[in-house]
Parts: sequence; structure tokens; C-alpha cells
Amino acid sequence: MTDILKEITHEFDSNYGGLSLRLHTLNNVSLELNTISDDVLNTDKTNLTDMGLMFRDIDHKIEIIAELLHYTVNDLSEEMEKTRIIKESYFDLLVRKVNEKENTPRI
Repeated sequence: MTDILKEITHEFDSNYGGLSLRLHTLNNVSLELNTISDDVLNTDKTNLTDMGLMFRDIDHKIEIIAELLHYTVNDLSEEMEKTRIIKESYFDLLVRKVNEKENTPRI
């Protein structure tokens, strides 16, 4: 049981690191979107040249952010599924095994 617990704990630690990385990425995306929003609010809407330049800049940033979000969400979904499996493994190993031992008839 100790070896299984160690293996599950290593997997959990690895997934936690991956989830932390994805959270960091999402925080960075949020900051970038806030910057884009500020840029849009501060653009002179009466000047077509300024608006055109801003659109070109935003268009490029949005393409990058969309691609980054796509891969981040996919990775996050995979890591959440792995973490769910690890959680169930812990539960099976620690809770169900203990309950089975407590409910086993003694002779």
C-alpha cells in the first residue's frame, strides 16, 4: 500500500504543478486582455488612422490569445481529468479500504 500511495502522490504533485502553470497562464491572459481593453478605451475614436492602427495591433493580439487559450483550456481539461482519477484513487485506497476493514466481520 505504501508504494501505491507514493506513486499516487507523485502523480498528484505533477498534476498540481501543471494546474498551477495553467492558472499562471490564465492570469497572464487576463492581464493582457485588460491591457487591450485600456488601449481600446484610450484610442481616439475620431481619428481613423489611430483606430486602424489599434485594430491591426488588437487583431494580432487576439489571434495569439485565442490560440493560447485553446491549448491552455485543453491542457487544463486533461489535467483536471487526471486529478479526478488521482482523487478517486486516494479515496479508494484510504477511505474505502478503511471502511472495508471496519465492516469486515471478526471471527
